[in-house]
Amino acid sequence: MIGRLRGRIVELEAEELIIDVGGVGYVVRCGARALARLTVSDDEIILHIESQTREDGTRLYGFLD
Repeated sequence: MIGRLRGRIVELEAEELIIDVGGVGYVVRCGARALARLTVSDDEIILHIESQTREDGTRLYGFLD
């Protein structure tokens, strides 16, 4: 299970982002307020992660606090 990711944001979309962690891009869903506070940059961020595994796959949900 993933509990935290530290890396840089390489893509931002309406409901999710891609964070590059050591060359691996993780797709993380975030709320609108969190996404509004983030930008694509070379600065590292830390996201707290809630992992949910279901029949159709695993999803990662990110939170700033």
